[in-house]
This record gives sequence, structure tokens and C-alpha cells, in this order.
Amino acid sequence: MATAGGTRNYYPATSPQELSDAIASVSQLVVGCTFALTQPPPDPNNVVVYVDKQLVPKDAANGWSYGATTSSIVLNGSYCDNLVAAWSMTVEILFGCPGPPPVCIP
Repeated sequence: MATAGGTRNYYPATSPQELSDAIASVSQLVVGCTFALTQPPPDPNNVVVYVDKQLVPKDAANGWSYGATTSSIVLNGSYCDNLVAAWSMTVEILFGCPGPPPVCIP
């Protein structure tokens, strides 16, 4: 069935835990924590990141940081872990907004 679906990888699961482990393995292959920006922000100090509408701190250990350049954003720590595990679903990156960012967005 895996081959017919276009993959060589087969993830056997005969228990709920094995199924959960298999889904986690697959999601790590599909979901990444680095987001390429279509253009670098005009002001690298005026960027905010939200995960599931909640503000993420700029923090290289547990938050967000720039990649090698300001052309990408990387989620770190628990924010990346939650995204890969599919506990978090949406990531929004905003820049150029005036004033302090709200803690959550609608």
C-alpha cells in the first residue's frame, strides 16, 4: 500500500501508541520549523510571530529567531516541537505594524 501511494516508507502500527509514534515520525518529515520569507522585512526589529494566534517571543532557545539571514524565521524549542507534533496549527509572521504587538490576534 505504501508503494502504491508513492512512497517507500511503511509505518506499521498495531497499537494506539505505535500509531501515535508513526504519525509523529511522518509529521517530522513533512513539517519544518523554518519559514522562508518572500522578502526580508524592511525593519528587522519590527517583526512579530504568532502561533495559533498567540504572540511568540523572539528567543533563540524557546521562541523565534532569524535563520542565517533575515530572509527566514525559525521556530525554536517548544514552539517547534508543538508544530511538528501537530499540536500547533497556524504560524503567522507580520512585519511593519506600528506600535507594540498584541498578545493575541483574532
